[in-house]
Amino acid sequence: MSRATPWAIILTKWSDKNDEPRPIDFFKKLFTAEGSGSFNMTDYFDTMSHGSIDLSGSQVFGWYTLDQPQSAYVGRAAPGPGQLDRGGLITAGKAKASAAGVDLSKFSGVVVAMNTLTDLFGSVGGMAALCDPGSFQPAVLGQEMGHGYGLQHSRVDGLTDDYRDPWDAMSTWDGCYSEPNPNYTLIGPGLCSANMRNMGWLDESRVWKAANSSFTQQVVLRPLHSRSLPGALAAEIPGTAGGFLVEFRVPEDWDAAFPRPAVFVHRLNEGYSYRMIGSSGSSDLVAGDRFTWGSEAISFTSFTSVKVDEINEIEQYAKLTLHYRAAERIRVPQIVGEIFGGVAVDGGGVIFVNGVPHPVGPWGPLVQVLNQVVAHSTADQIADPIARLAAKKSALSAIIEVASNQLEDLTRLETPPALTRQG
Repeated sequence: MSRATPWAIILTKWSDKNDEPRPIDFFKKLFTAEGSGSFNMTDYFDTMSHGSIDLSGSQVFGWYTLDQPQSAYVGRAAPGPGQLDRGGLITAGKAKASAAGVDLSKFSGVVVAMNTLTDLFGSVGGMAALCDPGSFQPAVLGQEMGHGYGLQHSRVDGLTDDYRDPWDAMSTWDGCYSEPNPNYTLIGPGLCSANMRNMGWLDESRVWKAANSSFTQQVVLRPLHSRSLPGALAAEIPGTAGGFLVEFRVPEDWDAAFPRPAVFVHRLNEGYSYRMIGSSGSSDLVAGDRFTWGSEAISFTSFTSVKVDEINEIEQYAKLTLHYRAAERIRVPQIVGEIFGGVAVDGGGVIFVNGVPHPVGPWGPLVQVLNQVVAHSTADQIADPIARLAAKKSALSAIIEVASNQLEDLTRLETPPALTRQG
């Protein structure tokens, strides 16, 4: 059952600019159900959400003329008297629509479309976006409206820089694989599976997951966005907090600009999708390529492997061999139980830092901190973005509390006792 999230599209003019760069019918086709089937925004979000959200109720309003000239716009800068920043421009556009009788409470989000080259942005989690004649195209609107739902820019493993995944919609405007379109200039690419899961849009019933803690299994994947085909659309494999997501993408539809059909591996961390790099140095893995994580030679650490066995673009499938070996636990015969990064009764554990083992007391502050680190990492598996952020904030707050208590104890220890008056 899809969830209705209609957007109000507010066509807006500056007081000193009377341009109307596109007819109203263009915007209706671009944003509403009138353009369904033409690779417009209702098509985009239906595909990228695996049908879980529905934008068919979106409507176009305007043109409305603002009270301010374009010179009043300051973008990201702090506005002075009579000026508008990004948020102020969104507010001004909404005010004009409301004054004209538009009931914005019926809509989940708002896009303010300016009549001259002005700016392009999306408010992360704020269900608001701004565009202009340079960005009336799905290739970038998918990113900006995606920000509205809570999506962040995508990254590459090892860096925290944004715009680092040219195969993903949340990196557009930075060399992404976008395809020319006769109606809307540019479309694509689509979203990767990690960003889809981050929004709760990935159909988890179509995600292959292992039944055992360690396994070697050949898996067949269909293209990620091809819901009409039977079979798995993604695979989850352990190895990092929340696991890795493996997907197959082909150069068609939203991904038509891709240079070749390929398999991709992503991980999700703190709301950011990270594309992983295979053994060949590329992220778009083809037959014979492999992605690994961890050391195959060290048994007390986990090891993950994805090997591409076959890609058949005509038949629309990729065959992969997925392998995961859980970390081997260290057995200590003198103590009942096992110790490895954990705690035995009245015993200790061990943590490895750069390959060097360090003892961990069973009841000390470090154990409390490690528990919260685990809670923070596993929160990535929570589908609801608000609940996920709340869980992460709770874990970080608990870490701060432990650190503060320890700091107070150390401060008391280093403070000499007051001198006793001798009488």
